Amino acid sequence: MHKKVGFSFVIFFFLQVLLWHFFASHYTDRTIRKKSGGQHTRSYSFNITDKVDFFERDLMEQSNVLFIGDSRTLIAYDPYLFDQMAKTSSYNFGAIAFELDGQYLLMKHLLKMLKHPKTFILTIGHLNFENIGDEVSSKFPMSFSDMLEFHEMGFVFSGMQKNIMRTLLGENSIIASAAMIKNVIDRKLNTVLVEKSQQGDFAIVDNGDAFCNQKRASELNTVEIIKTGQHHYIDGKVSVCMYRSLLGQEIYIERESEKLRSKQKELEEKITAFSHFEPKEKNMKIFEKILELFKDSVHRLVIVEYWDTPYNYKIKSNLEAYETFLAQIEATVRGYGYTYIKPDFHNFKNNDYFDYNHMNLTGSKKFTLQVAKAYRDEITDLPQ
Repeated sequence: MHKKVGFSFVIFFFLQVLLWHFFASHYTDRTIRKKSGGQHTRSYSFNITDKVDFFERDLMEQSNVLFIGDSRTLIAYDPYLFDQMAKTSSYNFGAIAFELDGQYLLMKHLLKMLKHPKTFILTIGHLNFENIGDEVSSKFPMSFSDMLEFHEMGFVFSGMQKNIMRTLLGENSIIASAAMIKNVIDRKLNTVLVEKSQQGDFAIVDNGDAFCNQKRASELNTVEIIKTGQHHYIDGKVSVCMYRSLLGQEIYIERESEKLRSKQKELEEKITAFSHFEPKEKNMKIFEKILELFKDSVHRLVIVEYWDTPYNYKIKSNLEAYETFLAQIEATVRGYGYTYIKPDFHNFKNNDYFDYNHMNLTGSKKFTLQVAKAYRDEITDLPQ
């Protein structure tokens, strides 16, 4: 009797899942068709594996520079601006909460998949060496051989469980749990559908915010913006307008600058002094693995140094500790023969960032231009 009830419950659960999955797909498609007037669209998301799929399908052959990193990379690099300065064709693989372990898995995948030489620009700061715990990032799926490799680096198998479940079941799987079902629905409703026009690719943008839409029209000079939304809030009000670019970047324009500066001031007052920065062992092992990946590769690795919002370095001993550590990282990178780029962060201000370490549009432009210029100056075999 109990077995029959249990089996009936499982069948009922899966039917519910299928219905919700159908609803998410149908609702998204119907909404987009309505907004686009029934014109042909194609899906695009900022999830890292969807970025890989989009890159493989549409941009792999033409792109020659790939930005790799976490949310700071996602927001700091403007591929359009970089390409104008460096005469390249770039794509931004940055992603929110995408730590070094996930970045390593992504780069391993890309190196196996790419047919022609590319330049990988990996952007790192001291934060990349202090935040990996026992759990392996589930942002990008790992293989069985990856599991063994990570175990040798000190990760426990239980810390790989979330990633393994995603690998086995698939990111869009409807056979996981109620939480995963919700993620499927949320992802589908947040998927951007890019429409083809005579001008190029653009998106159906309708976030109901006149200020942000006006800013889009007046300050962003590209039609390749594909989404607005997920704004940064302070006191329940939109403080930053966010836009997503077809080449992988998130662009932030400040709306409540005074409140943002006030919030930064609050965070600055909580900083305490220290004299030494000690990187986590696992983080260093993964970074060294990344450096080894390109040792005999036809692909080029460039490391770019990143500093967080300037108030983080107001205490002299903290600044000196970070600079000492990053100098060691630079020496290691150059020891492999790779290019190491150091933007002049002493010229960045708090108002180049909208929070504790993410750049606004002003900071992004300043950062992108500095890196692009250094890239042009240091890489000697680029087309002129």
